[in-house]
Amino acid sequence: IEPGVRDRALVIFRRLVEAEGEAHGLTAKSVHLHEAGATDAIADVVGVCAALHAIGPDRIVVSPLTTGSGTVACAHGLYPVPGPATSLLLRGAPMTGIPASGERLTPTGAALLTSIAHEYGGPPRMTLRGVGHGAGARDYPERPNVVRALLGEREAADRAGAPPRIP
Repeated sequence: IEPGVRDRALVIFRRLVEAEGEAHGLTAKSVHLHEAGATDAIADVVGVCAALHAIGPDRIVVSPLTTGSGTVACAHGLYPVPGPATSLLLRGAPMTGIPASGERLTPTGAALLTSIAHEYGGPPRMTLRGVGHGAGARDYPERPNVVRALLGEREAADRAGAPPRIP
């Protein structure tokens, strides 16, 4: 793994471990990631980090995060949605629930999205250059379980005030 990919993935997992520790009253060294430590969660985080490293965006805008509603069964029992670690990771981020039972944003997803976002909102003014989709394994009746990424190029005037490129 490229050092930049590894370093970004480690930041995301560090935030995830710290949130899980805070949620359960544990030190980071005592945290055991159940679902978030699964192979698919690791692949999701490292895969996103590798894609960002390859693309090299100078700004990432994340839409408000949808959490779902009701409860979710976890390794430690039944929790309200959003779950404890997800709630902690969402501090400072815009979020919304939807009238759909169950978890729509996992702690891994929350750690990833809140770690890479420069800002939150709708798509910025840009010339669209590419579209990517990723589908989750669960199917929900009310909407697809899909994440979409739009890659665009900002106008020259918009780029003048751009933050520095992210590694």
